Amino acid sequence: MRNRPIFTSDNRFEGRLISMNTLIEFIMLIIVLAVTYAVGYAGPKVSDWYAALKKPSFTPGSYVFPIVWIALYSQMAAAAFLVWTFGITTRYVATGLAFYIIQLGLNYFWSVIFFGWHSLLGAFIEILFLWIFIILTMSAFFRVYRPAGVLMIPYLLWVTYAIAINGYVWQMNK
Repeated sequence: MRNRPIFTSDNRFEGRLISMNTLIEFIMLIIVLAVTYAVGYAGPKVSDWYAALKKPSFTPGSYVFPIVWIALYSQMAAAAFLVWTFGITTRYVATGLAFYIIQLGLNYFWSVIFFGWHSLLGAFIEILFLWIFIILTMSAFFRVYRPAGVLMIPYLLWVTYAIAINGYVWQMNK
């Protein structure tokens, strides 16, 4: 494994021309961002059902969620891209990106379970699995490239907060 990612300031440019590797890496960054955002926006939308639920006092206003998720998805995509630049054939890169894809799927399905199926307990159980896969992703990312692991910390903290909200909402609306 290399000790630094391909995409660094010391090898991005050869003279005034962008190298082919840099162009491919930039295209991959765009693809990773697009897929990450698509997962975030593809889930069911908030409905009157959610508005009618009893929620704990520490639940943020609805205007907070899109702002937070845009920032989190950007950081998640950047982290995955940084890890990818170390080469998919290395053990921790492949493992980390596999965990990343799994947690993206779990993130998507939490919205389906909570907002689509209105299953508060199901969503609570599912978000616990999401949290575990975020930890696994972070652990692998840290082994590949520390800054990539650090970029995942806000996401872990937000999902930890979401677990508390989900748990309270489930208990308050049994």
